[in-house]
Parts: sequence; structure tokens; C-alpha cells
Amino acid sequence: MPPSALTVVFLLTCGVLTLVGLLNDFWSSTEEMAMSLNNILGMLLAGIGGALSPVSGFPGWAQHLAAVSPVYWAMDAIGAINFDSADLAAVRSDISALLAFLLALAVLAAVLFKRGIQRKE
Repeated sequence: MPPSALTVVFLLTCGVLTLVGLLNDFWSSTEEMAMSLNNILGMLLAGIGGALSPVSGFPGWAQHLAAVSPVYWAMDAIGAINFDSADLAAVRSDISALLAFLLALAVLAAVLFKRGIQRKE
């Protein structure tokens, strides 16, 4: 039995947001700074991505900016799955965008980790 579209979107989104947190940890010099930045980044990604209000209500420039947030692609897929009974094929573009975010962030994290850029103790 193939995985449900919602499960795939959920796992990809969790992976992307985990890597955002990991990268934040690399760049933060203290635990407090990392927690503060995670809160700010989380609210920015959620807000511009449409998790707090619909992207259709944004000004035109902000609607275009929303696509730079992985949350936008997750919310688009979740909306299609929940409201239109979309399957994996129907949310292929959203899954592809989330996968691209995941791969780009994973490569960046691997490069930074290899260079030894880690939080100072």
C-alpha cells in the first residue's frame, strides 16, 4: 500500500523544519540565541507561508514572496489533500518543492558541519 499524501507531506515538512533548526544552531553562539532565532524564524516562515492567514489575502508582492517559505508548499498540499481529496500525484509539485528545500538544506548542513561551524560552548 503506497503512503498517503498527507504522511509524505508531514514527513518532508518535519525534515525541512528540523534542518532549519539545525542550521540555526550552527550559526548561534549561545543556546538562548538559538531559541530566540528559532522562534523568530518559525513565526516568519509560518506567517509568510500562509499558516497564520491565507496567502490569498496577502498583497501581491507578499503572495509572490510566500513561495520562498517551505510552509507555503506544505500548506498548499495539506489544503489540497484535506479539501479536494488530493492524492500523491495531485500534490506532486508541492512535494517536489519540499524535497528541494530538504535537499538544499541537508547539503548546506553537511557542508557547514564538515567545515566545523558549530555553536561555541
